[in-house]
Amino acid sequence: MLRSFLACSTLLFVPGHTLATKYVAETKYTVESKFELALETTEMTVERDGEPMEPRGGGGGSTVKRHSVWTDQVITAVDGKPTKLRRSFEGLEQTTTTKTGESEREVSADTPLLGLMLELELDEAGKIGVTVIDGSAPSEATLLEGHVLALQPDALLPAEPTEEGASWDLDQEAIRTVLGVDLQQKLFVRPQAGEAGAEGGGARGNRGGGGGRGNRIFDLAEWSGEAKLQGEEDVDGVACWVVALEIKGKGELPAPEMRAGGRRGEWLSATALARGNPFEIELAGDLKFAKAEHRPVALELTGSARLESNMESTRQESTLRIHSVQEGTLEYSIRVSPAAAAKEDAK
Repeated sequence: MLRSFLACSTLLFVPGHTLATKYVAETKYTVESKFELALETTEMTVERDGEPMEPRGGGGGSTVKRHSVWTDQVITAVDGKPTKLRRSFEGLEQTTTTKTGESEREVSADTPLLGLMLELELDEAGKIGVTVIDGSAPSEATLLEGHVLALQPDALLPAEPTEEGASWDLDQEAIRTVLGVDLQQKLFVRPQAGEAGAEGGGARGNRGGGGGRGNRIFDLAEWSGEAKLQGEEDVDGVACWVVALEIKGKGELPAPEMRAGGRRGEWLSATALARGNPFEIELAGDLKFAKAEHRPVALELTGSARLESNMESTRQESTLRIHSVQEGTLEYSIRVSPAAAAKEDAK
């Protein structure tokens, strides 16, 4: 009899620790994220018809900085998962600084969702509907598409109970979600042509997130990664599980078109050389997950990026080749803090 009881108990016992955010109605989270990618030209060569030339303007580089603050208030939840919440965007800022030789230019992205409160609700078909309940809806409806209910770090958590020391793979979708690749295109858009600091080119329908090549590599990258439940650590008095992270991205930027000088301003067809325009991104860090509160506390990632550019253009039987390398560092963090939620706010 005892043997049968022990056998049943063993079948019912599931080893490992459950790392899953538990959403409860009337709870409120403040989410703050910071991102900085600084790239500098470390190599440049220019050849015309096989003869080396001195690059014009010297070296250069760019820095993209983002700072976001929003508050999520859970209105309803089912089985610990959010089905309806309100999201208020309290702080959104992105600047892109470009340096060429001695000149420097800074462009600030537009932030159409700043100051708005959105209501996100999951319908029976599993789709998320978004409604502006405070503030003026943006003119571009696409900015209200693609938002998710869960906190970004949730994408890194294991699907099953996990023992300390165990690891799991991170797929493309999970990494794009935690890095906010698609979300940034909703929060930050290029200024319209004619606006102060605009980069020109006119409106382009959901004008992307700005940030130039720095943002494009995150969007085009093929991502892979690994997470490992590493141990425990206190964060500001909160007992947390520590999940170690290693993330890599790689890909190739398409060759842009180059416009020739001169009065006629012909368009030249610029094609990548055989080596292409590859880029690589490496990130490492950890996620702290509160054991008792069942929520992410802090995500910290640091790393490096390398972009290679090989351009070739031909005009009047003369061929120009430009090779350059940009290298730099990046930092990314997310902090999730509980905030008081008044019951009347959820009515």
